[in-house]
Order: sequence, then structure tokens, then C-alpha cells
Amino acid sequence: MKLKELVAIKFTLKSTMLNNLSSQGLIEHFLEYLRIEKDYSEQTISSYENDLSSILNYFQIAHAKNLQSLSLEQLQDYLKHLNNKNYKSSSVARKISCLRSLAKFLTQNYNLTIESVWHLSLPKKQLALPKVISQSNIDELLNPKHFNLKRKQDVRNQCILELFYACGLRVSEIISLKTQDLDIHQNIIKVLGKGNKERLIPIHSQAITCIEYYFKHARTQYLKKSASSYIFVNNRGSKLSRQMIWHMIKKHSQKIPGLANISPHTLRHSFASHLLAQGADLRSIQKMLGHSSLSTTQIYTHIQKQQLHKVFNQEHPRNQSN
Repeated sequence: MKLKELVAIKFTLKSTMLNNLSSQGLIEHFLEYLRIEKDYSEQTISSYENDLSSILNYFQIAHAKNLQSLSLEQLQDYLKHLNNKNYKSSSVARKISCLRSLAKFLTQNYNLTIESVWHLSLPKKQLALPKVISQSNIDELLNPKHFNLKRKQDVRNQCILELFYACGLRVSEIISLKTQDLDIHQNIIKVLGKGNKERLIPIHSQAITCIEYYFKHARTQYLKKSASSYIFVNNRGSKLSRQMIWHMIKKHSQKIPGLANISPHTLRHSFASHLLAQGADLRSIQKMLGHSSLSTTQIYTHIQKQQLHKVFNQEHPRNQSN
């Protein structure tokens, strides 16, 4: 059999497979590729899955060949639909970026081209300043009077909140902390961040005291006779979940007026903003936060400028708006 005939047969088989292959099957293959080959986090994979599912539902796409037939006009209508639903520009950009990643994967693995996605203009991102709370609010949030230190749960939760603000950690980082990551004598904690990148963060003495109290009075009660390498554990002695952390912070912040809507990232942002206000340099803050780019860290300078304008407008004696 000649080479041209073999190529023709292969092309026919590939076309037949695509006609019969569901879009959901392709996406499952794509997500598995991200998980195994690209080593993406489960959180990122879950976001991609949700984004692609919403795109398929919007266009009512069931088969692979329908993906290839998406036109630029259809995608532009989809962007208008998202805009009408008041999606943030960053969310819209993520969905289109996700679709482009899928298109690249399909081209490389299935010879399936979705040409229209490469001509679609991403919406310009608006500068969204992260939410930061004041130092006085932080002091109130961590005030011992809001914790019953006779309860192991309160001891653990106080320690978690203290570490969030002491080190500017992400939720995924704090629940993954292990006992070997903590060096109490050197006041250092080792954190495994995004992309499996390790970084060392100093811990202040007040947080160290809180950790030592937790180990002595609460962690042993949680573990009983079992063992765990994780620092923070639940009643079964297992690793905490992201949902538990979010629920804990929401429930605790509701005790304090004006702090009902804070999140774990609020504490991370406040950590960085307060360090900058006290004179810390951006490079040091970048390293402690685990940002790969300094430009990501520079957003906190915008917060400082915003706060300076606020103080000026309120306090300057020559300001006519006073």
C-alpha cells in the first residue's frame, strides 16, 4: 500500500473518530493532560472544568466537530453574554484563555483546529485592588477575647488566623503545612507554594507562642493516639479542607462589626500591605508571598497611594472638600 493511501486512511479514521467523539470526552482528556503532564493544581483544573462546561452549555455543543465549527461571531456573542451577566473582565479573560489552551491541545493531539479563538480579542483587565483591612481590625480579629482557649477548636483556629497574617499564606499552603516545615528555634517556616516552589518565611515571636500553645494544648487532643504529619488537623486527625478554613474565617469574623465579609486572602493582602506601609521593600514582600513576578506584588503600592489620597482628602487643612 502506498504512503498516500495510508495517509488517506489515517485521515478518514481520524475524521470518523472526531465525528463520534463527544466534546465532554475531549475535555476529560484535556483535563487529565493538565493534571498529569502540566502538573496543574486541582483548584486550577476545577476552574478550567467549570469554564469549559459553561462554554459547552452556552453553545449546546455535544460532539467534537461542533467545537471546530465555532465562528468568531459566535464567540463575540458569548463575550457580550458574559458582559451582560456582569462577569468581571478577569473572569471573562480566564474563560477565553482556557478555551485557547483547549484549542492548542486539540490541534496537537487530534488535528482539530478551532481557528476562531485566535482572532478573539480579550477584554482589557481593570485594575482591581485587593481588599485590605486596617491594623486595628487585625488586632481585633486576633484579640484573645474572641477565643475560648479551653476549647481545642478555638486554640487551633486562633493559631491558623495568626499564621495567615504572620506569613501571608494562601489557604492551600496553610492546610498543607507539615511539622517538618516548622523550625521554631530559627523562627522560620518552609512553605510549598504554586508550581511546587519552596520558600522560607520568618515568623514573629507572638505567632511562635501561639503555635507552641496549639501543639501543647490542642493538637494532641485532636490526634489522641493517632499520628499525622500535618500541623493542622480535624477531629479525625486528618488534613483540614479548604472549605473548613473558609467557613471558620467567615464564622469568626461575623463576631466582629465590619468584618463579616473577609476571606483568607484578605489576611494575605493585609499582611503585604501593612509590611509595605512599615517600610518593607517590594522584593522582600514578593519573596514572602511567593509571587513569580514583581509586577504582581506592585499592586500593593496602588493600595498605599489610594490610602494616602484618602488621608490627604480628609485631613489636609487647605483641601476645599473638607
